[in-house]
Amino acid sequence: MSLHYLLDGYNIIHQLPGNVNSNSLEMLRDKLIHLVMTQHPHGSARNKMTVVFDGQPGYASPAVNAEVQVIFSYEESADDKIKKMVEHSANSRQMVVVTDDREIQTAVKSMGASVVSVNDFLWKGQQNMKSAKQRVGVIQGSIDKRLSSSQERKITGEFEKIWGIKDR
Repeated sequence: MSLHYLLDGYNIIHQLPGNVNSNSLEMLRDKLIHLVMTQHPHGSARNKMTVVFDGQPGYASPAVNAEVQVIFSYEESADDKIKKMVEHSANSRQMVVVTDDREIQTAVKSMGASVVSVNDFLWKGQQNMKSAKQRVGVIQGSIDKRLSSSQERKITGEFEKIWGIKDR
């Protein structure tokens, strides 16, 4: 069963580590999208990810791929857009809303959706990134290990004894 994550975009942006207030909104939105695409805090690639921002896109719209959908609320607030998306979903129990906004949390919980705090969501992404780096390190470590020619001869000799091969 795949989940559909709805992210309260600006609520998360204001809590990103290293967030500098002088960054443009476009840069901050891109930073969030990049974080989601690289750290996978939503878990499985089968889980759908939608980031909802207030207003409309600026001059440069955020980079997206098949994994992340970006929605701008235009005439309504992102809060209202998120609530409506949960309300009109075919199965609200598969919806996970990422926000620290208590009003949104209360509303979507009453409709059956789950809620994850921004801190928990970002922390999970950091853990996924560390885990991925560890897996890459293990793979690289095993690739970098080579046998010396004397080790190869010794192993070959042992196999020849086991298989009863006397001459190659």
